[in-house]
Amino acid sequence: MKAAGCACIDSVTATYFRSDGGDKFLVGDFYGKRPVDRIIFPQRASETDLEEMIERANRRVPKIENAEVLRGVTGIYDMTPDARPLLGQVPGMKDSICARDFRAWGSRFRRRLGW
Repeated sequence: MKAAGCACIDSVTATYFRSDGGDKFLVGDFYGKRPVDRIIFPQRASETDLEEMIERANRRVPKIENAEVLRGVTGIYDMTPDARPLLGQVPGMKDSICARDFRAWGSRFRRRLGW
């Protein structure tokens, strides 16, 4: 397995990307329409979806404009509408706190939460 490069998550273009070793570049997005029906969710990205994603990512990395697309996959990534963690008291459970979905935010919040 080749080492991957540094990853970038770009909230402005709703894309993420990184080197995927050698001459390959991984590009993805988190731009889906909500809510999603998980039963009829497409298993492959459409040509239109790929073109729109590449156009947005190209704003940040212009060199990918003429890149060849090797494949496109889709998936559901469960997250809050504002892409921030869930944090708060659990209704009906005294002295219970819910702290979920921190992902990359964990290091920013942990000291404030006493972790």
